[in-house]
Amino acid sequence: MLVQLLACERDQRDTVDMEVVKQDVHRLYKEGQISIDPNDDLFNKILVKKGRVHVRATFEEYKKVTGADIYHAIKGALTGDAETVCLKLAKAIEDPIQYYTDALHHCFKGLGTNDGELIRIVVSRSEIDLGDMSTRYQETYGSSVAQSVEDEFSGDYKRILLAIIRSWCGQ
Repeated sequence: MLVQLLACERDQRDTVDMEVVKQDVHRLYKEGQISIDPNDDLFNKILVKKGRVHVRATFEEYKKVTGADIYHAIKGALTGDAETVCLKLAKAIEDPIQYYTDALHHCFKGLGTNDGELIRIVVSRSEIDLGDMSTRYQETYGSSVAQSVEDEFSGDYKRILLAIIRSWCGQ
């Protein structure tokens, strides 16, 4: 899956062919059983190569057909690293704003701060959706990203992070 992700072959179209979605769901759910196998290329192709809109539609259709969400199916079919990767990828595709908002919050949780992850998220998402993430962060966690940075850091490091956050989020 990692090699397929790195190949950057995801379909970028924003269209959904519901017949293909239904075929994908049918192939994933055979004889009343989820058919997610980390060695089977089908699930990887859907998660990695199909367009994000198609994947979201597949998740919705899967829930209609089976009564369970895709996360339940992944947890039931996979274990270990394969489960973790598929769950994170599915969450990032389904709602990238929430995925990265939760990841930001995780950077601040517990003892110390995950500096590397925080920098990666703030810098890589700054021109994409950091403003939306900041709004969701406030709604979800009751404080702003800027306030969390204020509380955790000092010096030039804090000023640089705050400058990036405020330039895109207005905080």
